[in-house]
Amino acid sequence: MRILLIEDNPSDADLIRRMLAENRDPEFAVQVAELLRDGLALLESRSYDIVLVDLGLPDCRQGLEAALRVRARVPLTPIMVLTGLEDEEIALKSWQLDIQDYLIKGEFNAALLARSIRNAIQRKRDMEVLRESENRYRILFNTIDDAFCIIEMLYDEAGNPVDYRFLETNQAFEKHAGLVGASGKRIRELLPDLEQHWVDTYAAVAQSGEPVHFENRSKPLGRWFSVYAFRFGAAKRRQVGIQFTDITQRKLADQKLRESEEKFSKAFHAAPTLISISTLPEGRYLDVNEEFLRTLSFEREGVLGRTSQELGIWDSPRDRELLIAMLHDNQMVRDYPTVLRTRDGRSINGLLSLEIIEIEGNECLLTITRDVTALKRAEEERNRLALIVESSEDAIIGKTLDGIITSWNRGAEKIYGFRAEEVKGRHISLLTPDTMPDEIEGILKAMRRGERIERLETLRVRKDGSQIPVALTISPICDEQGGIVGASTIARDISERKAAEQEIVRLNADLATRAKQLELANRDLEAFNYSVAHDLRQPLTVISSFCQAIDTFCGTQLPGDCRDFLQAVLDGVQRMNRLIDALLDFARLAHAELRREPVDLSALASEILQEMQVAEPQRQVEVHIAKSAVAYGDANLLRVVLLNLLGNAWKYTGSKASAVIEFGSRDVNGRPVYYVRDNGPGFNQEQAAKIFNPFERLPGAEQFRGFGIGLATVERVIRRHGGSIWAEGEPDRGATFSFTLPPAGGLGTGGKEAGA
Repeated sequence: MRILLIEDNPSDADLIRRMLAENRDPEFAVQVAELLRDGLALLESRSYDIVLVDLGLPDCRQGLEAALRVRARVPLTPIMVLTGLEDEEIALKSWQLDIQDYLIKGEFNAALLARSIRNAIQRKRDMEVLRESENRYRILFNTIDDAFCIIEMLYDEAGNPVDYRFLETNQAFEKHAGLVGASGKRIRELLPDLEQHWVDTYAAVAQSGEPVHFENRSKPLGRWFSVYAFRFGAAKRRQVGIQFTDITQRKLADQKLRESEEKFSKAFHAAPTLISISTLPEGRYLDVNEEFLRTLSFEREGVLGRTSQELGIWDSPRDRELLIAMLHDNQMVRDYPTVLRTRDGRSINGLLSLEIIEIEGNECLLTITRDVTALKRAEEERNRLALIVESSEDAIIGKTLDGIITSWNRGAEKIYGFRAEEVKGRHISLLTPDTMPDEIEGILKAMRRGERIERLETLRVRKDGSQIPVALTISPICDEQGGIVGASTIARDISERKAAEQEIVRLNADLATRAKQLELANRDLEAFNYSVAHDLRQPLTVISSFCQAIDTFCGTQLPGDCRDFLQAVLDGVQRMNRLIDALLDFARLAHAELRREPVDLSALASEILQEMQVAEPQRQVEVHIAKSAVAYGDANLLRVVLLNLLGNAWKYTGSKASAVIEFGSRDVNGRPVYYVRDNGPGFNQEQAAKIFNPFERLPGAEQFRGFGIGLATVERVIRRHGGSIWAEGEPDRGATFSFTLPPAGGLGTGGKEAGA
C-alpha cells in the first residue's frame, strides 16, 4: 500500500515509518516529503493510496490549510491528519471537510495506525460510492417528467396528522402542482383550504409503510391528480415520497365524452370515415371514432386529452389554423384535401370536412375525414401505367372483343405508321396481311375464352403496305366483376432480330464450309509433313550409311582433312534429323488434345533444372524457384513450355561466370503472371515481336545451338491454352519471358488448332 507522509520532523517521520514497517498484511511503502510543496509535487506525478499530513508544516499556515490543499490536489485520495495538538473543533471540522481521520501524535501505536489507515481508505471509498449514488438519484429526481416530492408529516400534541412540510421537490413539481417555491414550506401555508383527506392519506402511508396509488381532485387547485405515495426512509422519520401527474385534461376529456356519448355514440363509432371531436382553441381530442384509431394506428388512451400537434397527425400543422380561420369567416370547409400522419409515420390522403359544434356552451371542432389513400394510389397507378404505355417502344393496342381498336400508343404509331386518330374505331384486321385472313378471328375467340397468348411471332402490315415481323403478347381485359370486356396487344418489332437470325444462319453455313475446308487442308498438311519427313529422312539415311561405310573401310587411309570433311557430313545429317524431329513435334502440337488439370509449375521447373545440372555438373548456376506456383492446364505440354524456356536460359547463360536463372510468378490485376528470367546476353526490345516466329533467330544467336523452333513451340502451347506470352530484354542485361494461363474453367482452343 503506497503512502505519502508529509512531515517536517524527521524523528516523527522515522517513527511512523518504523510503525508501518511492522505491518505485514498489507505491507506499507512510505514516501516522505518534508514540505507541503514537495508533497503536492509528488501528488502531481504519481498516485498514492492515502496521504498522511502533519498540520504544523513550515510552508503553510496552521490549522487545516495543509490538509485542504492536499484535498484540492487529490479529491479522490483518502487523507489523515497527524498533529501534536488535540483540538476537538479542528477534528470535527476535518470530518466535515472530507478528511478521513485525525490522530494525535504520541497517542497511537503501530496497530492503531495501521487500522486507522485501512479504515480511512474504506471510509473514503464508501463516501465516494454514496456520493455517486446520490448523484444518480439527483439526476433521476430532476429529469423525470412526473412531479416528485418528499414531505415530512406534522402532528398535533395528541398525535393527529394536521399538516406536512415539503422537504424536496423536483423540476416538474411546479408544472403539475401549480405551486411555486414549495420546498421548506408547509402545505397549509400554501393551500389553507386543502382537503384533510390528502393529509390523512399520506399520514397512513408514513405510519403503515404501505404504498397507495389513487386519482383525486384538489378543489383549491382546480386540478385532478394521479398519485403514487410511499414511505421514504425509516418509520420514525415520518417522511413520504410522492410521485404525481396532472391529469386534469384527461379528466376533462372524459367528462366531455360522457356528456356527448348518448347523442353521437352509434353514428360516431359506426361511421366508415375518420371522425374526431376536439377543443377548438387548443385542439385537444375529446373523442375519436373507431375508424380514426384503426386508420391512424392509435389507441384511445394515447389520443384523448392530447392535441393533433402533440401526436404529429397533421402533416402541416398550419393547415389546421387556416381551416379554423375559414370556419370563423363563415366559410364552409368540405372535402379539403390534406395529408395525415399515422402513429408509425405512414401518410394518409384524406378529404377533410369541418364543423363547429357546441357542447355545454363550449365551442368544439367536429372533423370528418374520408380516407382516399387507396383511390389516390389507384389513380397514381393508372397514370403511371398510362405513362408507361404511352412511352413504350412497343406497340400497345386496346380493342374490343369484336376487334375494334380503342387505344393506340406512340409505339404503335412508330411501328405501324398510323396515327391514333386514323385507326381508333376501325377493325384490327387492317394490320393483317391478306394471306392470313383467319388469324385475327382465332385470336379474338381465344380472348373471349379468357386465354392469354404468349409471344406469337407473325407478320403485320404497315401503313405504307410493307410487311413487318412482330412478336405479339395478347391478354384479355376484365372489368371489376371479372367479366372479359376486351383485349390488349403488345407488339414488338423483331425485324432486326429476324435479320440477325438470317445473318447468323448464313455465317454458320459459311463457317461450316470454311471449317470443312480447313479440316481438309490440315489433313493435307499433316500428310505433307509426314511425307516430307519420310522423303527427307531416306536420302539422309543413305548419306549417313555411305559416310559410315567410308569411315569403316577407308578411314585409316584418308588424309586428315578428308576425315574432317566426312565427320562434318555426318554432323550435318544428325542436325538435319533433329530439325525434322523438331518440325514434326511442332506440327503435332496443333492436333494434341488438352487434358486440363492442376499443374505444379514450381515442381516442374525444379525437376527440369536439376536434370540440366546433372547433364552439366561443371556449370555454376544460381537458381531461384518460387514456391507453389500452380497453374491449370495440360501437364505434358506445360512441361514442354518450361523445358524450352529454362533450356534457353541455361543455354544462353553458358558463357556467364555467375549465371542466374529464376522462375516465379507475380500478381497482375488479380491474375498470376508466370515468368522465366536470366542474366544472359539479352536482346533489343525492338526484336521481341518476331522472337516467337518459327526459324527466327536473333543476331548473335549463331554461336548457340538451335533451329529457332523452341520459342515458336512455347507460343503455340500457350496460345492453345488460351493464354498469352511476351518477351522483355535488354542487351547484356538478360531476358524475361512472361506468360499467362486461364484459371480453372477458362477458355482455350482445347482441340485441334484451326489453320495449323
